[in-house]
Amino acid sequence: MQTSTEKYIFFIGTVAEFIKLFPVINAFKEKRIDFEIFASGQNDIEKSEIFSYLNLKKPELTLSTGPKNKTVFSTFVWFLKTFLLSLIKIHRYVKHRQYKNVTVIVHGDTLSTLMGAYVSKLLGFRIVHVEAGLRSFNVLHPFPEEISRVLVSYVVDLHFCPNEWALANIKTRKGRKTNTYSNTLLESLKLAKKVKPKNDTLNLANKRPFFIFIIHRQENLYNSNRLQYFLNCAEQLTHTIHCVLILHDPTKVVLERRGLLAAIINNPNITAIPRQSYFDFMRMLELSEYIITDGGSNQEESFYLGKPCLILRNHTERMEGLGQNVVLWNNGRTSIINFAKNYKKYSREPVEYLKAPSEIICDELLNGK
Repeated sequence: MQTSTEKYIFFIGTVAEFIKLFPVINAFKEKRIDFEIFASGQNDIEKSEIFSYLNLKKPELTLSTGPKNKTVFSTFVWFLKTFLLSLIKIHRYVKHRQYKNVTVIVHGDTLSTLMGAYVSKLLGFRIVHVEAGLRSFNVLHPFPEEISRVLVSYVVDLHFCPNEWALANIKTRKGRKTNTYSNTLLESLKLAKKVKPKNDTLNLANKRPFFIFIIHRQENLYNSNRLQYFLNCAEQLTHTIHCVLILHDPTKVVLERRGLLAAIINNPNITAIPRQSYFDFMRMLELSEYIITDGGSNQEESFYLGKPCLILRNHTERMEGLGQNVVLWNNGRTSIINFAKNYKKYSREPVEYLKAPSEIICDELLNGK
């Protein structure tokens, strides 16, 4: 174990970040590497079952509470407020405990990723970025994620990229770059299979074949024509297969505001449920016939499971599964109905890895200084 003057800090803002980082955290525990978790408060990660699964203490520092009504304006205000609070609170925390050689680990492309990286830069900490190098090459899709990951790449000391394509995208950036050859999410999936789900996901669809439908990105929720089109297509599909609709909080708010939620809930061919715990959702995804989603992580999860997946986006920052089991909607160039009719041709075998990405990350952090 390291001396008390050395410290690794996982700066985590969202549930998705926590899901992808927990294999690395688990590897740290097994190797007895000293670490702490700081939470930005963008999501309430303290409710995650991962804490009990890994027998982790709750975050040592929670910096704020995320906005209840997640509009663009409220989220921007939250970011500015929490950024300033983070500078003050983290500085005091580290100074009081006399930590030296602090390394902050951030993940992905959220506003919390941007916050953690730039607060760490101002405080003089070493910065590690897991899942570095992803790009859609369009600043508005996804927004603000594409901007976040580009800005983060300028201040990182160690970039951990999930593949050669991502590595090439940041070849001009400073800092050491390492290819982990797959995403830590693949490890998360394997660990999730060992956990017995709390919910009987078979009963969610009344033991009938079902597909999963997720729509939660701002560019879809706040485009009324596109949102209605997606919902109409999903409803049409339910004439032949049951639909499990995952209601993220922003999705539920928008559907209620537009007067669309009641009809969805009352449709006997649709099971509308809140966002599930990670372990339960992975079980559900395994049991489903296919998934139609606008989530980037869902694209990776589908790829690793070999599950047919239609991404309701025009651009994606991930290469996983494209041209194989993953299809991009791309402004209607791919028909939702046709995808659903022919989904079986996109089914693939699950993906395996030669060496766990978390092991590569730990080896590089401990031996590559």
